[in-house]
Amino acid sequence: MKPLYKTTIILRECGERTADAAYNLLSGIAAQGALYRVNTAPFSSCLAESFKLGIDQGREWTLCIDADVLVTPGGIYELQTTAELLPEHGFEVQGLIQDRFFGIRRPAGNHLYRTCYLERALELIPVEGSSLRPESSTIERMCELGFVDVQL
Repeated sequence: MKPLYKTTIILRECGERTADAAYNLLSGIAAQGALYRVNTAPFSSCLAESFKLGIDQGREWTLCIDADVLVTPGGIYELQTTAELLPEHGFEVQGLIQDRFFGIRRPAGNHLYRTCYLERALELIPVEGSSLRPESSTIERMCELGFVDVQL
C-alpha cells in the first residue's frame, strides 16, 4: 500500500501495552518522517502538542490516534478518502473502532483533521479540568463555528 504523503500521523501514548504494535502498524502506511509519538499529560496538553506538531509538519491532514487503537491500512485509507471528499470547511473525520471487549463498533481514539484549521482549534481546547473529553469539546466548538465533522 502506498504511504499517506499528505498526512502527519501522531500516535498518542500514555503507557498502553499496545503502543509499539500500534506504531508498527502505522509505520506501514506513514510517509517517511511523517509518524510521531506524543506522550504528554494531562490530555489537554497532549492534544495541544499533537495539534502543534501537525501544524509544524505542514501536511494537509493530521491523524491523531490513540496507542490502544490497532489500525488496518484499509480503515485508514478509507478515512483519508472520506476526508478528501469533505467540503472545504470540513474539519474532522472519525472512524469507528471494533471494541473487542464489548463486541461492538464505536467511535474512539482516532481523528483525522484538516491541518489548516488546527491553529483555530488550538484556541478552543478547554482549560484542563473543565471538560472530561477535551478533544470532543474542541470538535464541538469547531462545529459551532460552522466547521463540519463526520463519523464513519
